[in-house]
Amino acid sequence: MRNHPLAAFILALAAVPAFSGELAPGPKVGTVLASALEASPSLRRLAQAVRWAPGVSLVVELREQPPGLRAHARLDVSPQRVSGTIFIPPGRFEEQAVLLAHELTHVLDVFEGRPAQGRDAEARAVSSEHAVHEDFAACRHRHRKPAAGQVLACAVGPEITSPEGTPPAGG
Repeated sequence: MRNHPLAAFILALAAVPAFSGELAPGPKVGTVLASALEASPSLRRLAQAVRWAPGVSLVVELREQPPGLRAHARLDVSPQRVSGTIFIPPGRFEEQAVLLAHELTHVLDVFEGRPAQGRDAEARAVSSEHAVHEDFAACRHRHRKPAAGQVLACAVGPEITSPEGTPPAGG
């Protein structure tokens, strides 16, 4: 992640004293997180909201999900702090970004004192998913005919297929 153009932006945000929230990549997630933030303005806004939220501290990790879950978060909530881990599954880059947006929306609900479960909470989270899908669709539309050898973060993205960080065969 150190050489990624967005890494400097992420590190700069963390160094600004006005920002007191934290969104950090766990092992093997740095490239996914940085590329997802670069590809999706909607996801970037959610991440910035976390960074502006005093007392929010999150780590994003890749982990196979329990049956019936697409992604999940484990949070420790106190009156002045929301901390925990968001677990997204190994897999397609775009789907990882979508699931991260979904979980960040729930975390922000908790931080802002709204219920993180129920019909309204799920509607907000699904709305965030749709926004990220639209960002990727817009990016693909802008880059319909990439030059030979051109890699587009929004269209290809890094794909990690196991929690150990093993890329797919041929990738």
